[in-house]
Amino acid sequence: MLQTIRDRAQGVFAWLIIGAIILSFALWGVNSYFEDSDSGVHAAIVNGQEVSVFEYQIAFNNEQARIQQMLGDSFKRDMFEEQLRKSALDRVVDNTVLTQYANGNGMRVSDSQLGQMIQSIDAFHENGAFSKKAYEQQLKTSGEPVAMFESRVRKALLADQIIQGVGSTGVATQKDVERIYKLREQEREVAYLTFPLDNFRKAVVVADADIVTFYNKNQVKYQTPEMIDLEYVSVSAADMAAGIQVTDSEIATYYDDQKSRFRGDEQRRASHILIEFGSDEAMAKQTAQGLYDRLKKGESFEALAKEFSKDPGSAAQGGDLGFFARGIMDKPFEDAAFALAKGELSQPVKSKFGYHIIRVDDSKSGKEKPLDEVKSSLVPELKRQKAEKLYVDKAESLSTMAFESPRSLDGVVSKLGLEKKTTGFFQRNGGPGIASNPKVQKAAFSPDVLNEGVNSEFIDLGDSHGVVVRMKEHKPAQIRPLEEVRLQITNDLRDQTARKEAEAKGKLALEKVKAGGDMVLIAKEFAATATPRSWVKRNDGMFSPEVGKAAFSAARSADAKPVADAVVLANGDYVVYSVYSVKDGDLTALSPDEKTNIAKGLASSIGMDEFALLLKSLKDKAEIKKFPGNLR
Repeated sequence: MLQTIRDRAQGVFAWLIIGAIILSFALWGVNSYFEDSDSGVHAAIVNGQEVSVFEYQIAFNNEQARIQQMLGDSFKRDMFEEQLRKSALDRVVDNTVLTQYANGNGMRVSDSQLGQMIQSIDAFHENGAFSKKAYEQQLKTSGEPVAMFESRVRKALLADQIIQGVGSTGVATQKDVERIYKLREQEREVAYLTFPLDNFRKAVVVADADIVTFYNKNQVKYQTPEMIDLEYVSVSAADMAAGIQVTDSEIATYYDDQKSRFRGDEQRRASHILIEFGSDEAMAKQTAQGLYDRLKKGESFEALAKEFSKDPGSAAQGGDLGFFARGIMDKPFEDAAFALAKGELSQPVKSKFGYHIIRVDDSKSGKEKPLDEVKSSLVPELKRQKAEKLYVDKAESLSTMAFESPRSLDGVVSKLGLEKKTTGFFQRNGGPGIASNPKVQKAAFSPDVLNEGVNSEFIDLGDSHGVVVRMKEHKPAQIRPLEEVRLQITNDLRDQTARKEAEAKGKLALEKVKAGGDMVLIAKEFAATATPRSWVKRNDGMFSPEVGKAAFSAARSADAKPVADAVVLANGDYVVYSVYSVKDGDLTALSPDEKTNIAKGLASSIGMDEFALLLKSLKDKAEIKKFPGNLR
């Protein structure tokens, strides 16, 4: 199981684990640098166990990273913020429930497994190998203590054990595979009639009296939306950083302060064979000694590791653990590995996990990168640090001055050297630019800004960017005059009538189809468009999605007669369809590879369904209290 996790460590799994490290500054702003890691405020309490806001923040960062990775440049945090908050809170609650269940059932993650997981994460690598200094520096930068991070990774591995354990229990029988294949490759003989809405809409005449009556009953539908135009001033660390200069002296000083980041750790690449103690430690030692003797006589280390090693994370790779630095492995193991030269083999080494035979396959000495090599990466860091300090001061000044002079932003603009901008009119559901941010929308239509006409409080938009807004102009919702909306009402009434007439005529045609009438003749009688009988597959795209879904959802006929029904398309067209025959996928065409792939996919789906049921059951039984008001 550990190997499965390690295989995923270069992808989404590792990305989610370390998302908080990479994104903590960008997402939580400068205040996060100065906050304690655990504020003592709860995001949730699960069966009496407290879930901190800090843990929730990490989950939020990870959720954002996942969505941002999927959407790329089209991602906008403001659009997803509420969804992300709910998803992150649900995730930390789910993980807590799962780890409680795992601990209650005796499941554990060893220090060795934890170490292997951490050292496999690319973000902690330098020169292609794990660096303890990079690891500690990353965590120091994020503000997360090492112990908290390792606890979080351990929880993730525990939860993954349950997911993998339950998810792998799904079993697909031969009959299941055959059933899925027959459905997937099923063909149906279908014909249908279309009653285009446009054909009916053209013939509808709308009386003026009907327009007036409809207008009087539905005036709210035709009112102009409430809108507001804001003026605002903003401060942004990113904007400040662009204008900041750093000297060579500052860069050199910063490099000297950060030298540990650029010095690689001494590392070993080792392979091992682990013999667990079991119930007889003496026997384990004897077994390990026997394997050592066989290795000294020239037998293959890789072959013996695959046959005898009990480390699930490395046995299949011939015992290979990859490169690691000090501080990752169990100390007796580490001491032995770093005492060996390349190619040397250790006598059995006792750790808390069992007896190890260790072979050192390669080594790396710590090297320090020169200033010239890292200078280009230090300059933006220094600029950002300077900008962050300026931002804190300027944001505080903006907040104070906007509060002290609540009726204007002019004083703020002149004293702080800021530019006053406008949003343009937007509705309560937002607009472009900063008006797309829910916090700005909420402030804009708040009583203070909308009714009292005063400056808003300082609004933190995230990523060290904040604004103060005030109302420039407000347009309340107003009923539009009849003449202004007459054409729209006419089209609405014409559309309503056309839909009713299409449905009425379609139902008459449907009755004739059900009675066995000929589709072509019925089409002529009702001036419908006929699509002749043809064999189609489920996803071949010959029909519109609505018709295809309806036709393949229709029950099989019990007496071999056609099955007919109707469906209304998204554009308003009324469609009468008939399914004449059903032909299942030919099992003789099912290849062994297809059979294997279907079985794997089906078993995985069944397993994940079982896991979802387990999680639901655990949550139903748990006492869960959520505190969304504590979250930001």
